[in-house]
Amino acid sequence: MNERNRSQRSFVAVTLITVLAVTTVFVVYAVILSTINGNQVNVVGFGGSMWYDEANSASEADWTATLPDIATNGTVSDPWYAKINITSAGYAGDVTVTWTLQYLNVATWTDVGGGATQSTSFTLTGSSGDTIYASATGVQGSNKNWGAYTATADQYRVKAVIES
Repeated sequence: MNERNRSQRSFVAVTLITVLAVTTVFVVYAVILSTINGNQVNVVGFGGSMWYDEANSASEADWTATLPDIATNGTVSDPWYAKINITSAGYAGDVTVTWTLQYLNVATWTDVGGGATQSTSFTLTGSSGDTIYASATGVQGSNKNWGAYTATADQYRVKAVIES
């Protein structure tokens, strides 16, 4: 009987190992059969720069990357405005620009808060030369006066996040 039990155990062990080996081959084979490649996806970006002006001038020459010192009376500062010039071709389509006024808090740029933000809906053409102003529609006529939020003497900047 002992010999018979040992023989049956060996048979069961060999059978289980065989079933496991065959199952593994089918699983590996099934993974290979399920590989599907999609079409090419092109990811594009674009470049731009922030410009400032104290008068929201229509003249391109009046806009600059930095402003001279802006005066404040303790309630508001003199007016100043921001825009983005798109300088390299890339993405074409609708975007949302979130503009945020920030001040330099020791060594960290910190959001000012209190309404010192602006959301802009704009359609980029995909070529350089687009200009986006800090207004609801990106047009210059209603460009946001950031001076209304800079009553305290400090260092400020405008951050713009562009999302599709």
